[in-house]
Amino acid sequence: MSAPEEMDVVLEKLPLRIGAYGPDDLLEDWFAPGTGMDPVSKEALAAAKSRGLRVNTLGS
Repeated sequence: MSAPEEMDVVLEKLPLRIGAYGPDDLLEDWFAPGTGMDPVSKEALAAAKSRGLRVNTLGS
């Protein structure tokens, strides 16, 4: 399962310095499935951050 396209819309519309919360289990499922979740994997966090920055930059 990957992050829904609606999440990109949310990230594009939010002003800078405003964030969107995603629970750990969804971050793992969307960005790094199978990497473990206790705690959330560094791979999932890095992929989520990268996508958020990319989408926010594209929306500017």
